[in-house]
Amino acid sequence: MTWTPRTFLTSSCSLHPRNCAAKADRHPTLAASGSQQRRHGMSMTGTGQTESRDLREEEMDSAETLEDIEPSHYSVLFTYAVGVSLVAAAVCLLLWNEHRAGALSKALDQALEQVVHIEENDATPTNSTRLIHVTGHLSSHQEATDEAYNVSVAAVKLRRLVEMYQWVERSTYRQYADSDGIAMEQDFAYELDWRSELVDSTPFTRVSCVNPTEFPVKSKDFVLSEVQLGQLQLSDGLISMIDNFQPLDAVSSGEKAGKNFIYMTGSGGTPEKPQVGDVRISFFVAGILGPHGDKVSIVSECDGRHLRPFKSTAGVLVELLEFGDVTARVMFKQAYADNGLSTFLFRSIAWFISFMGFSLLSPVLHVPSDTLPWLRLLVPAESSPMEFSVYAWLVVVLFGWALARPLHAMSALLACIIPFITTRRLHHEA
Repeated sequence: MTWTPRTFLTSSCSLHPRNCAAKADRHPTLAASGSQQRRHGMSMTGTGQTESRDLREEEMDSAETLEDIEPSHYSVLFTYAVGVSLVAAAVCLLLWNEHRAGALSKALDQALEQVVHIEENDATPTNSTRLIHVTGHLSSHQEATDEAYNVSVAAVKLRRLVEMYQWVERSTYRQYADSDGIAMEQDFAYELDWRSELVDSTPFTRVSCVNPTEFPVKSKDFVLSEVQLGQLQLSDGLISMIDNFQPLDAVSSGEKAGKNFIYMTGSGGTPEKPQVGDVRISFFVAGILGPHGDKVSIVSECDGRHLRPFKSTAGVLVELLEFGDVTARVMFKQAYADNGLSTFLFRSIAWFISFMGFSLLSPVLHVPSDTLPWLRLLVPAESSPMEFSVYAWLVVVLFGWALARPLHAMSALLACIIPFITTRRLHHEA
């Protein structure tokens, strides 16, 4: 683009206006030429302004496009980061779970090989350390006591359960059709109920439903520090396993007494017609002491006059307690079942987490197989997040069992091969 003619003429006329006029009179051709050049210059100026405006508009459009793209890039990267984090968390959870399950299973095997049964009368202090199975009644020179309400019982545990009569909000959703399609409406209902936890009424939509802000009395457990079976002292772990709570009839107190609770009111309520803020106190006991009390079966290591957890070669602690007359083999069978149930639960949670992670990574799941073609032998490029999560789940479980139990790892390997061959065949036929 050339601006010289316009600039030259403008500069010449602006510096010498009279000379320009004189020259125009003496040289009409020059004047006409100058006029044409000026018109040409104006035309070029208009074209330049148009092009400049177009350039500015393009820059603005590109800037807006960048502003639109950059946030989407960030959101995509954030999504991928969350997906990778979920997959990593699932792998860590699986590895921990497999290690825990394998170590506990080995510890149970060792304990089952070493345990010996003794009778309750033989539960006496010894100079040797051995893993024993014993069945008998619990005893103690103490009683579980709640001094605040003068309640005392010959049991391992006494629980004071405090409940308050409070407003409770319940919400329901219903769908209905309107001019815009299907709409959702939330309805709130309020009712009075006994609750052992404090219900916050601040967010209630009905302002007339107001609950107290604190309990006048707190719930509490009273646990004996010394419990014996025969002459052997139970460990804290064994005492914590005694949880067969059953109601205890309320004793007379300064408050109104119901059938199996103590009633406290500050607004004139009664057990038949309670008022908001009224409190009822119930008592529960676990581990009744004495020859007519609860009978328990215990697997634990006897060291002198104390029972303590058995420690395996891997450092895993084993200590079992069941209510009733239960043989050692049945107790270990139940322990194996509990270990399997918890293992399955953690595996399910880990698989679901990995599935969510692979679902977030689904747009880029094909990249590794495109970059490394040999991966297609293991995982087809068209695999879905479901298939990826199953593959990863099986591989990690297999790796975990390979460290803990090689024979179980071989079984898991067969479980991996079967869906692998089936999936490959389905993709090949498709």
